[in-house]
Amino acid sequence: MLARAVGYPFPVTLTVEFDREEDGRWLADIPSLPGVMAYGPSRESALANVKALALHVVADMIDRKSTRLNSSHA
Repeated sequence: MLARAVGYPFPVTLTVEFDREEDGRWLADIPSLPGVMAYGPSRESALANVKALALHVVADMIDRKSTRLNSSHA
């Protein structure tokens, strides 16, 4: 389980926040993972993009043994 791999004894739920830009693009943001935000032409595309980015960030956290999410948003 991913949560245990990064040092959490229980599942971790990450919240995704969405915003729509004036040009129509969607922005998906995971506040508890600083810098993890991605654009897409649709809400679903932005979600897929931010999930992929979050996976890379969490993998880097595992490599660096950094196990803490941004506590102000977690």
